[in-house]
Amino acid sequence: MSKKIVGNYLRAHRRTRGLSQRELALLVGYKNEWQVSRHELAKTIPPLTIALAYEVVFEVPVAQLFKEVHSIATAAVALNFAELRAVVERQTAKQPLGRMAGHKLKWLRERSTMQ
Repeated sequence: MSKKIVGNYLRAHRRTRGLSQRELALLVGYKNEWQVSRHELAKTIPPLTIALAYEVVFEVPVAQLFKEVHSIATAAVALNFAELRAVVERQTAKQPLGRMAGHKLKWLRERSTMQ
């Protein structure tokens, strides 16, 4: 099974608009179409500026164009929130809770329940 990232909708949006890979490449600032091809085939993830350019071209949020990447990032951040919350809770258990630490902990708890 391939380890490439699936859930990439660039090709579908490009074809719906009747654009060639070369035309899309020119719109987002590439000189050649091979970079677009690699993004469509999920061989590489585009740099942020190019991902945002795709968003502008297709008028579709980056998170929708690259759903699998977005899902992976969402899951990773949720785990990181839980880890940071645990670290802050351990730190605040050892010393009095300052005003900023209190705000941070409240925010982390709220975000943890949203995940």
